[in-house]
Amino acid sequence: MRAFAATLLQIVVFAYLGWQVATLASLEETGIRAEGQIVRSKAEWHSGNRGYIDQPNYHAIVKFRTQDNRTIEFKDFAGDQLPFFQRPGTTVTVLYHASDPLGSAIIDRGLFWNWVRLALSPIVYFR
Repeated sequence: MRAFAATLLQIVVFAYLGWQVATLASLEETGIRAEGQIVRSKAEWHSGNRGYIDQPNYHAIVKFRTQDNRTIEFKDFAGDQLPFFQRPGTTVTVLYHASDPLGSAIIDRGLFWNWVRLALSPIVYFR
């Protein structure tokens, strides 16, 4: 039963990663870049396990305007344990799909760092 559960968890993790890779590849290929501004940070607490102490991750809340002049505010998927990385008023580049700006927007950290964040996401979420 344990082997089955471990295999099932691996399948779920790989499916999640496949979806994330496809989404980021699509954003990099056809996404639109816009200037945005961090308006605040949002602390999210994650339950600890294996002896980890609960600690917050701070996610930037970013506001930007789309090409058709709509104002969008979103929470970036990547969080940091130190809130000073998301200072309100900081200008950032936003990457989004024109068809779904709210659902697809991320802070564009550059090609390399976007992929590094994606590669590290299972370590952060499934530790």
